[in-house]
Amino acid sequence: MKRIYLSAFAFSMSAIAFGQDFGKQYNFGSKPKITGPKSASVVVDNGNKTNKVTSEKALNILWTENFGTSSTGLTTTNGTWVENTAPDSTYWSLRTTHPMASYGFADQLSGAFLAWDSFGPIYPGETDFASTPVSGAIVSPDINLTSAANGVMMTFKTEAMYCCHVTEIPFKISVSEDGGTTWSDPFTVELGVDRNQATSDIAQPMNYTVDLSNYTTSLSATTKIKFSWEGINPDQNGQANTHYFWLIDDIQLYERPNYDFQIVDLWLGDIFNAYEYTSIPQNFAGTLTVQAKVKNLGKLVPTSTQLAVSVTGGSVNASQSGGILTNNFTGEYDTLTFETTIDMSAYAIGTYTVNVDLFADQADEDSTNNSFSRTFKITDGIYGQQDFEQPLYRASIGKDFGATSSESAPMGFGSVFYVPTDADLQGVNLKIGKSNTYPTTVGGELYVQLYMYDGTAASFNEAHIYEAGDWTFPITSTMVPTGTTPKDVTLNFHNATAGIPTLLGGNYYIALVRHDGGASNHFCYVENPFDDDFSAHIFGDFGSVAGDNWFVAGTQIITEMNFNQVLATDDITNDLTFGFIAPNPTSGETTIAYSVKNAQEVTIEVVDLAGKTLISINENVLSAGTQFSSFDASNLASGVYCVNIKTNNTISSQKFIKK
Repeated sequence: MKRIYLSAFAFSMSAIAFGQDFGKQYNFGSKPKITGPKSASVVVDNGNKTNKVTSEKALNILWTENFGTSSTGLTTTNGTWVENTAPDSTYWSLRTTHPMASYGFADQLSGAFLAWDSFGPIYPGETDFASTPVSGAIVSPDINLTSAANGVMMTFKTEAMYCCHVTEIPFKISVSEDGGTTWSDPFTVELGVDRNQATSDIAQPMNYTVDLSNYTTSLSATTKIKFSWEGINPDQNGQANTHYFWLIDDIQLYERPNYDFQIVDLWLGDIFNAYEYTSIPQNFAGTLTVQAKVKNLGKLVPTSTQLAVSVTGGSVNASQSGGILTNNFTGEYDTLTFETTIDMSAYAIGTYTVNVDLFADQADEDSTNNSFSRTFKITDGIYGQQDFEQPLYRASIGKDFGATSSESAPMGFGSVFYVPTDADLQGVNLKIGKSNTYPTTVGGELYVQLYMYDGTAASFNEAHIYEAGDWTFPITSTMVPTGTTPKDVTLNFHNATAGIPTLLGGNYYIALVRHDGGASNHFCYVENPFDDDFSAHIFGDFGSVAGDNWFVAGTQIITEMNFNQVLATDDITNDLTFGFIAPNPTSGETTIAYSVKNAQEVTIEVVDLAGKTLISINENVLSAGTQFSSFDASNLASGVYCVNIKTNNTISSQKFIKK
């Protein structure tokens, strides 16, 4: 079997040294990405978020609204909810069934709930549904907030989905303190979903909490809350947020507590500086780092805020506490990072659960939002980044961007992986989907290209350095699902002619899966809805600058590097590993990096493309490990040459260019 040895950079960098955003401060909720419509989810896994801490002080509840059990009219025990902003306010109602129940949606709310439904009256049968502006609001009965000395908080359960403006969100809330005569400026309810992604797939239902203190300064007895859907403004494509739904239930207003801290999201890794991995080969596993997105909802800032982390699975039951805040709650959100000493390298192959609780010196007055759980796997060579607590969606960059209904644009997709030690890449795993919206064409072709990723490069395009390819694979009927469940497919490099690449430790790689697109030639992959560490990259002619360029996908496209030797068709020895030639192109003094498995004699030859030896270097007997040799290329004519490194058992070659 032919071997390919991939180059490495002439400098050493650890995983922590790489920032994904090229020096920009990480900004939650603002992601440079290409997004597009998603079909209905094919897998939903909502995780197991349990509450482990008991509240030590009861909240001062000011007002509640659960909308009862029936859906007759808009009157509840609190009074009558009033529609306004005609003519579209009739899209608000009380109901007990999901507006899109016929499409497989099922709400997780109890009894009756407040619902905006612009799907039923707008979407079906109308071809211009996204270009017709729609808006509507509904107003609560009077609410007495005179006893809220510390300010006012509001929480409610919600499920929602919207389309089709690419940047605006239609969900708005505003407050009146004079019975509805005047209103505060509306603020946007950001639920953390892109267009065409339903919150019910992510949390069932989602609990949303907002500080109303800036809108309730007079603590009036005639306060009113207004929920609005605003789908008026068109985007650059002429599309407004005309549909789908917004469901609201179990509203609760309470006095802002002195201490109320919340864990909003959790990652198995420091995504501020590196990447998150959820499937980890045994020989890559190290100590566990967890990082949480946290929020302070109380009046005062808690002290000694930390994470209590436990890992369970099989015979494992480990726990530790610790963590460091990034900015001590000086912003709306903060990151809390805990580099534990929990060693995963000794864990058996299997699935493990990380349970995390947020705590501080002070008693949290609402501890129902202090816990989070995540899943990871120790594997026999599979390296992946899928979030097992998030749903899976079918999608296709080539179908969403630059494509017609009958033709897909060429595309490439892959994820950045840090390789801690030299390893032979046996193949690439991915999930293949199929639907009417995102088809996969049998008889098409996938091919894989390998890139190194340099997070210190001057531009995002320059950060991707082509290494090797192409491993070509026809798309057969056995690779394409017949229903909604995606197919797990392995692109086995032993079944291609390009050889088995050795990835050098201490570097970042992308195995880019390419598809040529074209008329009646489509490909559907599967993804998580979020990619918080920006590890998923795409390649193609999709942006405002013509030609193929690299982009951050914004969603976690599910691809895995497969280092499992079970894919091998022959025994592979690693007697010699060719590292890099630098600089390349070169004009003078040139460095070669390589490693040898055992102490042995090494010969280096510089040859032209006809095989004529131009420079020969005998390094005598070198010790095992990484080695560096050099030669002077200044006397060579401009052109392409090869460097051959020879031991008693192995010859490895790599090309370079003389400028």
